Amino acid sequence: MKGPPVTLGIETSCDETAVAVLQGETKILSDLIYS
Repeated sequence: MKGPPVTLGIETSCDETAVAVLQGETKILSDLIYS
């Protein structure tokens, strides 16, 4: 596989969940917050 790595980040708290997909260190491909 070539190119920068793709990272999936997940954060949860008692009332929210957030996810983000990043390419490399700074490019956000997608993000979503669910309350």
